[in-house]
Amino acid sequence: MEASGDPEDKIETDKTHLAVSAPQGIQIGDRNEQRNFYGGTHHHHGMQAVCWPVVPWRLPPQAAAFQRRSPIRRAMKARQASSSTTMMTHILCGEAGAGKTQLAAAIFRDALRDGAEVAAWITAGSRTSILAAYQEIYTALNPGGALSDDGERISERLLGWLTVASRSWIFVLDDVGDPAELHGLWPTGPMGRVLVTTRRRDAAFRTHGTLTTIPVFTARESLNYLAARLAGPGLTPAVPAEVTDLAADLRHLPLALAHAASFIIDQDITCGTYRVLLADRHRKLSEVFPPNAAAGGDEYDKAVPAAWSLTVDRADAMSPEGLARPLLELIACLDPNGVPESVIASRAVRSYLATRASGSASTVAVATPFLESDIRLTVRNLHLLGLVVHDAADEVRTIRMHGLAQRAVLDRLASPDLAAVVRVAADSLVEAWPETAHYRNLAEALRANAATLTACATEALWEPQAHKVLFRSGRSLGEVGLVAAAREYFAELSRTAAARLGGEHPQVLTTRHSLGWWRGASGHAADAAAA
Repeated sequence: MEASGDPEDKIETDKTHLAVSAPQGIQIGDRNEQRNFYGGTHHHHGMQAVCWPVVPWRLPPQAAAFQRRSPIRRAMKARQASSSTTMMTHILCGEAGAGKTQLAAAIFRDALRDGAEVAAWITAGSRTSILAAYQEIYTALNPGGALSDDGERISERLLGWLTVASRSWIFVLDDVGDPAELHGLWPTGPMGRVLVTTRRRDAAFRTHGTLTTIPVFTARESLNYLAARLAGPGLTPAVPAEVTDLAADLRHLPLALAHAASFIIDQDITCGTYRVLLADRHRKLSEVFPPNAAAGGDEYDKAVPAAWSLTVDRADAMSPEGLARPLLELIACLDPNGVPESVIASRAVRSYLATRASGSASTVAVATPFLESDIRLTVRNLHLLGLVVHDAADEVRTIRMHGLAQRAVLDRLASPDLAAVVRVAADSLVEAWPETAHYRNLAEALRANAATLTACATEALWEPQAHKVLFRSGRSLGEVGLVAAAREYFAELSRTAAARLGGEHPQVLTTRHSLGWWRGASGHAADAAAA
């Protein structure tokens, strides 16, 4: 059913006629008129001819500078070709803003152009909305027919027709929030194709179709998109190097690129100026991704900060209830390129989550810490909903989260709450840090997480004095042989400690001792002795 302007992207559709008779229906003529008779509950007098093709809804408009995502589509086509059945259901899953809906809409348009005779675009956020859509489709296929049954019964009749229909059809179920909502409502039939878009990665989807993960844009797609959006009469020519850097800053997320391009055009600024605004941690994401941005006519219904909000609510309602949001806040403080699972499973984190679940504002444990199994289940819930990526095979960088999603989560925290989360994350890093340099890869990941944490909220790590993680990060550099880096690290830490705590504070003396030690280890014996 998939088709496009490119010959290599076409999939030929078998349009063999199927004989359809009561109770499913009777086709009159050569695809010109069809009357559907479903049992004896309808009066057939005055029924009208169906106007083909049947396209009940307006689908989302194509995004400005739309990227075809050809590698993904070729992979889908290859799966279709290798399938032993004529019909295939594709589940397009991915994080918020990855472009799932736009890809599905492009395939939908191609199917219409290729001759699909029933084409239904369904907003599938709830079972109620799906049933209402099925009823509307049924009505379009039975013009003038009286409806005397409820939505479930009407949906059964529609689905029954699809299984034996001799006309080609395509159904898109967009933004499915929970696979359970589709129980008993999956369209099937040899003449059809089904596309489902969702943030979920549940195994339940795999029993109904082929799961295709929709990633963010490739670097080339990001550059092509920005180059097309930012070119035109009256626009300041974009500097290629700045465009490349901006795409990297936004981590190639299509939704973010769309809103950033609109902001740059509306404000008549350069990509470099926008990058400065984006990098300002004191500026909320809503200021650089405004909710009223038109995104170049793409008609996105949410700006970047809101794209994750509803999904976080869904995750928080899953069992174990109430853990998803506080755990996500902790992950949001850490390295987007990967957080070791040992950090998230630490006692510091489990105790903190217990206090949050108990309703206490204190970070001192007042309840029994959660089990590691509870934490892992919560991480998997976040993974299933596309809020994080959980790779159990990677012990060093097990959990990854998009940097913009991190900013969106942290923007919702008041300063005291952010400080509390940062200190708990710091405690968990220290707890997970091995005492020897044998675990070099783990130590490298932990240093990256500590650096991200420090950039996130430096002040929180100096209240009321320097957190242990600041010392542990510097010592780790020396332990793995980066002695010169350790020396420079403690030189900077010593200056910062003296400025924040006063020259005679015990921690200032500790930093000076460490600085002297690593000066000596790097071959500067005289400097070490003087220190």
